[in-house]
Amino acid sequence: MLAKTIRVLLVDDEARLRQMARHLLVSDTEIEVVGEAADGRKAVDLNSELGPDLIVMDIAMPELNGLEATRIIRKQSANTKIIVITAMAAEPYRKAAITMGADAFLSKGMLDSDLIPTIHGMFS
Repeated sequence: MLAKTIRVLLVDDEARLRQMARHLLVSDTEIEVVGEAADGRKAVDLNSELGPDLIVMDIAMPELNGLEATRIIRKQSANTKIIVITAMAAEPYRKAAITMGADAFLSKGMLDSDLIPTIHGMFS
């Protein structure tokens, strides 16, 4: 068991995806969802306001895409972990996400099986 709860910020422009991810994450007693955002600009603001341990960040969003938001957040909060998620799971997107400062990259289609193990692996 972890020493503390992992505080997570969910960022995706699709409310349905955020709801599904929240439902998945709250089933784990070591994870707490502390906020949600529908665009990258709000993610940057909520990162400053909430100080999450981890951000689950979509790439394709209005206002500020997830790659650019990841770059900004990485400069603001070097210790915040970031998992970039996307339906476009091609290698160029993974490389771009890692280059911008993401700690992990997951396909939205694999969230059910990969999200919680990835989170625990980052904090173990």
